[in-house]
Amino acid sequence: MPSLSSTADVWADTDKLLAAADANAALLQDVESVKAPLVQSLARLKELTTRRDTLKVDSQVLSKDIQRTLQLIRDQSTELRSMIKAKLGVRSGKLAEFKVAPRREGVRRKRGNPTPEPAPTPETKPATTPPATG
Repeated sequence: MPSLSSTADVWADTDKLLAAADANAALLQDVESVKAPLVQSLARLKELTTRRDTLKVDSQVLSKDIQRTLQLIRDQSTELRSMIKAKLGVRSGKLAEFKVAPRREGVRRKRGNPTPEPAPTPETKPATTPPATG
């Protein structure tokens, strides 16, 4: 018989074994001392798997709560940084302490032709072969 590796396989196999032992109780009167601990262990397995499944659901709910709280913290941090920026001024070097980039003086561009002229394309020359000397 192949070994059972999954919880469900062990559970089902043990249920069938106990049912067969109960069905043949008259023939197996002396096995009760071994069967009783197995019944207790199976009950414990059922309890633990139910608890695990409950914890999985709780874990999923908690994960969603954590994600919502993280988003709330991001939003509130952005709001606080905006208020600090408004209070200190957009050019204050002190903003760097709060991980806010201060506005720097920009490079002024000359007005005029806003788009650069396209670069000239190189002319293609026909391939020439050197005269054969012979």
